Parts: sequence; C-alpha cells; structure tokens
Amino acid sequence: MAVLEIADMFDQIYICIESRSLWTFGPRCDRSVVKTYFCEYAISFYDLYHWYLDDVSARFGSELGTGVKALAEGELCAA
Repeated sequence: MAVLEIADMFDQIYICIESRSLWTFGPRCDRSVVKTYFCEYAISFYDLYHWYLDDVSARFGSELGTGVKALAEGELCAA
C-alpha cells in the first residue's frame, strides 16, 4: 500500500472514533480496538513518514495525515 493510502486509512479511523460512528467502519471505530491494534502502527508510521505527509500537505493544501498525527500524538495512543 502506498504511504498516502495508509495515511488516508488512519485519517478515516480517526474521524470514525471521534464521531463514534460504529455503523461506518464497525470495529475500527471502537476505541479499545484502535488502541489494541492500530496505535503502535500509527505511531511508527507517523514517525517514519511525517515529513512526507507534511510536504504533501504544504504543497497541495491537503489535510491528509492529520488523523494519523492525532492518533500518534494523542492521548488514546499514549503509552
């Protein structure tokens, strides 16, 4: 999967858990599932690719990557 597609997936997960829309993505909207299965991956992904996501955002005025950043730096995924 390309970096931008993975970032988009994390953005969708973040939107889902913030809006608590269980019907949209099912278990991926459950905060405990996100913490158990996605947090470590989100943190690692953001550490590796934040520079690229920031560059894409600056060049194209995109908000892509805001969800993965929020997950990686937020309290849900805090150690």
